[in-house]
Amino acid sequence: MIGYIAHASNNKFTITVSSVLSLVLSLAIIQSDWFQRGFKLFGEAGQVIAQTQANISNPAVDVQLKVQIKEQRYCSPIRLQMDLSLDFMNTGKDRLIFFKDGHRIVEYKVSRTLENALAKKYELDVSLFGSKVFYTKDFHDISPLIDTPTPSDEYFIVIPPGEVYRSEELLTIPLEVNARTKQPDLPEGEHFLEVTLVTWPDIAALPDKFRERWKEYGYLYSKGITSAPVSFTFFNNTKTVRCLR
Repeated sequence: MIGYIAHASNNKFTITVSSVLSLVLSLAIIQSDWFQRGFKLFGEAGQVIAQTQANISNPAVDVQLKVQIKEQRYCSPIRLQMDLSLDFMNTGKDRLIFFKDGHRIVEYKVSRTLENALAKKYELDVSLFGSKVFYTKDFHDISPLIDTPTPSDEYFIVIPPGEVYRSEELLTIPLEVNARTKQPDLPEGEHFLEVTLVTWPDIAALPDKFRERWKEYGYLYSKGITSAPVSFTFFNNTKTVRCLR
């Protein structure tokens, strides 16, 4: 057994080890220092230590989603349509692998104030259905095309720590009009929008085996992610435009 005793006065550790493990511990300390300095281990012993460390450590994964509203318009029949800029920010310590354009909005929430958004008091709370399916031009599932030894540049992006991957998405919010007042159910003024994305497309291939296979290139991210609230202003404008969808 190895015991660690922390001393607050000098921030050092007193390490008590058995004589049997002293050599292994020394090698592990040297190995850790080499990794911090950017050196690679060579030889069978180094590979065993490195593999053991990889097995017992969890990836330091953290990602934040920031949304910007590039443009908004009012469509007929009345609905609010937004062109969104999505920034996937790698705020963790490991590289992240994302499926390029494999995300879609599955939920959006609108709040009257920022305080309401943080308190989860929503005016609109809408779940969307449907899937974003990826096919080749011959309408074949792309799963065989991404089943490669390394993440394909055509389908994946690797985001180093501290960097951002930017994408775009279209959001359409249907608005109901009160029959008596002829006013939409979204009052005029400032509101706050949050969107939730899935980050893995609806294809036959599952991300688990690729995550293990590609772990030396980064952590394959496939979970859902919700954005921070972003402000927008709604005007009850009677003038609408024809939108594509």
